[in-house]
Amino acid sequence: MPDFPLSMLRHSPRNMRSVRKDDGLDELAASMRERVARGQPPLIQNLRGCRISPKKIEIHAGGRRLSALLRLRREKVIPASLPVPVELDRPEDAVEISMVENQMRIPPHPYDQVAGFRKLAEQGLDPDRIAQRFGARASWVRQRLALAGLHPDLLDLLKRDELPIACAQALTLTADQDRQLDCWRQLPPWQRDAWQIRRLLRDARTPVGAALFPIADYVAAGGVIERDLFDERDQGTIGSPALFAAMQRAEVDRRIAALKAEGWAEVIECDPGLGLSRHARDLNLEEMACAGERGLTEEEEAERRRLMALIRETPDPGDPAEERDARQAGIDAERRLEALDTLAKSGVYSPEQRAAGVVLVLYAPPGSLQVREGYARRADGPAPSAGAPDGRPGDAGSGDASAPGDPAGADGAPEGPDGGRPYAAAVLQSLAAAKSHALQDLVSGDPETAVRIAVHQLIDGGSRLNPGPAGADRVGLRMVEHVFARENPVLDDGLREVLGRIGLADTAVVPAARDDAHARRHPERWRALLDAPYPLVLQAFALLVARGVGVQAGTMRSPEMYAAVARAGRLRMADRWRPDARFLEGLTKAQIHAILTGNGLGALSERWRECRKPDLVEHMAKLFGGCPPAGCGPALQAACLDLVADWVPAGLDFDVPGPDPGPVREAAE
Repeated sequence: MPDFPLSMLRHSPRNMRSVRKDDGLDELAASMRERVARGQPPLIQNLRGCRISPKKIEIHAGGRRLSALLRLRREKVIPASLPVPVELDRPEDAVEISMVENQMRIPPHPYDQVAGFRKLAEQGLDPDRIAQRFGARASWVRQRLALAGLHPDLLDLLKRDELPIACAQALTLTADQDRQLDCWRQLPPWQRDAWQIRRLLRDARTPVGAALFPIADYVAAGGVIERDLFDERDQGTIGSPALFAAMQRAEVDRRIAALKAEGWAEVIECDPGLGLSRHARDLNLEEMACAGERGLTEEEEAERRRLMALIRETPDPGDPAEERDARQAGIDAERRLEALDTLAKSGVYSPEQRAAGVVLVLYAPPGSLQVREGYARRADGPAPSAGAPDGRPGDAGSGDASAPGDPAGADGAPEGPDGGRPYAAAVLQSLAAAKSHALQDLVSGDPETAVRIAVHQLIDGGSRLNPGPAGADRVGLRMVEHVFARENPVLDDGLREVLGRIGLADTAVVPAARDDAHARRHPERWRALLDAPYPLVLQAFALLVARGVGVQAGTMRSPEMYAAVARAGRLRMADRWRPDARFLEGLTKAQIHAILTGNGLGALSERWRECRKPDLVEHMAKLFGGCPPAGCGPALQAACLDLVADWVPAGLDFDVPGPDPGPVREAAE
């Protein structure tokens, strides 16, 4: 194949590409530049062209490569006399060759791409060096290397197109290959999507935004931040929970010590299971009158101006992943700025008031801290408990208060946010249904748990062989269950689908009557079950058992057995339930404001204090839909995202007990 000087080559009008022909040109030129730096030819594949004159060749196949070469020539990276291999074609064949070259291309399979990057890494090349060779960002290379680090069984599924690339990307949230495989296997087939995987892997993980101290201190202490490599806006989660918890506790203790140093008589750390207002009522406290707002000192005002300048220079969230550290610095600055604003608006109390005053501190791990100054004990108020002189949770409270963390009031109805007014009956009914459906979905996808539930109920309710209709023997399974609404269309649709695959499409999910036709179908059903694959029968069994589990309507109470099932299955209602407009409409304005103030969004509560109920519901629906209000700084946005990701009503999670379940009823299943 002949070589021609670069100065002879021109773009051809016969090249089929005319739109977006410069896409990816920067990366291609960077890759060629790297090859030249290593002493290699810039081209890996030759060009194709037609000789127009003795000193002119038009390139009709390889136009982007020619553009990259010409750019390197303008940058003086390569000379104009560089010999370039060009295969010559007849002018009449140029258009056809250009079309064939562009249209017959097949992009590489994701597995092949991942395997190729893994081989480069095994040669000792780091992500930065690989990125230079391909003219790509280092973050893009790290994404491919993270995919290469998946469990071998998962890579095999990816190779066979049984693992979608989006799910593979979500599985890279953890580098633990065994956890990756367990996550994939424990999800039923109809729930295997990237969203579910991310929720499962991030269960019980603490977001970086929950830090009460500069996150740079955590990193300097050796803390690990786990980030989603495929989401450039992700600020990450805490990868060293023990270190983070210790640093959070140290920061809370530091702030309590600072309050005591200010001269307050008592600084009481409250139990996080109850709100500050509830603790103030239980302690019989009243608010003191203050002389006005504190304001800021000259040093604090100078710090505020410096922080404002830093926030203005912080990159927008859409910038590349390399800007994360700068954005995190902006979030830390925003948090400090909000602390200064809170300090400026705090009340001014005299030394005499502080000497007799009380401060309530509520720290709810992993990162919610509320401080309320300016209380005084009433004349008949209880004295501080001698059993907890340091003011930790449990050191104060009335004798008839509910147990810490118990969302139930004396009347057995779950309380609303912040220990306030109980939820309305319609709200409780919808919450109980959501809790039941989540448990049913968990059991339906876990045949082993379904078998254990059935055995437990058989032992509890008894089993026997009875002569059934048409002389057939059948096992009578008595299920003892609580009163709840079992209607779950998704579950019933899944059961109909599985029964149809077994050959029992004519079987009603809930038989209306045991008539003669029903009896005649018994042998046919049995033969269909004998012929069906065992995993399919086991799946049908799990779906049938799942239809018999749930929680008691109106109280959200669940038997301890179901709570244990939910804990074993790592069922987290924050991953399954989202407040919708119907739920929000069932709340009072006070309950909605309690949700905001109890989750570090007091600024939003004040902003919406004068809103009418419909407008407030609309604002909250947008907030829970993932759209923080306009004008929020990074810290407030982070608090909004934390609320959306983690908040559920008291009693909705299975690890929080509800009221007594009351009487049970027996139902034959």
